[in-house]
Amino acid sequence: MITIFFNSYLILLVICFIVGVICTWRLKWSLSPVKMLPWFVLLTFISEMTALQWMIKYHNNHCVYNVYQVLQFVFYSFALYQLIKNRQIRKVLLFVSIGYPVFAIINLFVRGIHLFNIVNFYGGAVMLAFFSGYLLSELFRKTAIDNPFRMPAFWTGSSILVQNSCLIPLELPAALSLTFSPGEVNILVGMIMVVNFISYTLFIIGFIHLYKNSKTSTLYR
Repeated sequence: MITIFFNSYLILLVICFIVGVICTWRLKWSLSPVKMLPWFVLLTFISEMTALQWMIKYHNNHCVYNVYQVLQFVFYSFALYQLIKNRQIRKVLLFVSIGYPVFAIINLFVRGIHLFNIVNFYGGAVMLAFFSGYLLSELFRKTAIDNPFRMPAFWTGSSILVQNSCLIPLELPAALSLTFSPGEVNILVGMIMVVNFISYTLFIIGFIHLYKNSKTSTLYR
């Protein structure tokens, strides 16, 4: 059952990457998140495959996910910084996006890179959930001008919010080193995969809305 969930998740990542490339290839290349997002999805796919091989070979893949989590926070915070319009919130996010990676990297060496890093995971997830939630509230305050459901930024922010807020309770058993039966493990992994399915499906919807918009529209309006 876990294998089916995981393989389906990998297929979804590939689909998300392909859709993203198709929907953004006409845009002028820059360091903007809109052009980088499909390639970050590809990085996610590579990280998942690496983690799988690491688990098979070394029976532990925490080091892969610990490193990926820092990269994920850096990219998502960069994307949210481009999306959020409030200057004060942007300043706070900029400070956090610089301080967190430095702290996280130091913490990886202090606590050990091969152990599940509770502080890094929950610290990053809570901050991303907060800033993505603020983004959505900001978009809905503009409903008199734009329909947020037609804005790719809404689906991008929703994806980040769903992924981080939902994984906080689902990763708690691992953080507490709780023991489960094989059936309970299957259920827990299945729930995590459902969160990932929803998250990357939202990215796909965002790419599609980007494609539908005019050529001057961007994912980060």
